[in-house]
Amino acid sequence: MSKKITIGILLAAFLLSACDSEGNLGEKGSPLWWDRASASQKQQLVKPTCLDYGIKDGTSQMQQCIITEMRIYKGRLDDRFSRPSAAICSAIPHRCY
Repeated sequence: MSKKITIGILLAAFLLSACDSEGNLGEKGSPLWWDRASASQKQQLVKPTCLDYGIKDGTSQMQQCIITEMRIYKGRLDDRFSRPSAAICSAIPHRCY
């Protein structure tokens, strides 16, 4: 019975956290959001980073920075969610190799 309750709580938490405050699927910047976001939305997510670097808006350097930052961001998402979490490894050690 305990496993059923735990699974139910985890499922409910997942379903409740899958939407952002505006009801869109996936919180902004999450892997689910990234997979469903338009190129423009992704660009707007990483553009502040390029501005922080001191790159002027509307320049070819800004375009290149946005492309680079989008690749870096996507790579981090892929890395973060391709490895098992510490919680999973502690519960199922033989799955973490």
